[in-house]
Formats: sequence, structure tokens, C-alpha cells
Amino acid sequence: MTQNTLANYPMEEREAYLALVASLASIDGVVSNEEVGALRQLCSQAGLGPRELGEVLAVAENPASAPLGEYVERLKRSELRFSVVRDLYALAQADQTVTEEEQREINDMARILGVEQHKNWQPEEIEV
Repeated sequence: MTQNTLANYPMEEREAYLALVASLASIDGVVSNEEVGALRQLCSQAGLGPRELGEVLAVAENPASAPLGEYVERLKRSELRFSVVRDLYALAQADQTVTEEEQREINDMARILGVEQHKNWQPEEIEV
């Protein structure tokens, strides 16, 4: 997502967006320093403070701690649904390895959000 674009959305959409991206970090069993760095950068771009950053990082460590289903429902109605899938893939690439589990989760999220038919999030079109 371009710098500061995320900050233009309502806080509830930003929180949902970042929690969904963060939930991917532990899919492969390890939350890498690179993934934490990418999450910190996204949170900064979104205009989140230290408390919200802590909440996002907590979701990265333990996705079950967040109401992810509720967040998905929020984003189904938002233009952010396209960007979140791109950022999920960018986060998966942060540690230089996209695992099968990560790819499956990204594909599932794209399907659930109704964006799998759009090509603007496809991995080969992403600049990381």
C-alpha cells in the first residue's frame, strides 16, 4: 500500500486490515524479525500509536487472540480488501520464503474477500 494511503481510512478498517495481515505472520510457525519489521512499517504508515502497534504484534504472535472473522466482514465492504491481499503476500515474502501454508492462507483470504478473480494482487505483479 502506498505511504499514508492506509491512514486515510477509518480506524476500524485500519485495525481490521493490520490484524489480518499480522495473522499471517505465524502461519509458518515462526514470526521472523523481517515480518515484525514489515508490520511495524505498515502500522507506522497507518498512523497507529504504540498501543495499537502492540495489539497488531500480539495478533502476529497469536492470531486466535483477535476476532479475525469480524475483521474479514469489515473488509468485505471496503476498498481495502484488494490491498490487504497484496500486503499479505508482501508480508509472506518479508522473510524471503513463502511457504505452502502462507500461500494457501493468502488464496483463502482472496477468495473470502471476493478478490481472487482480480489480478492486481497476484504475486508476480507485486514489487516488494
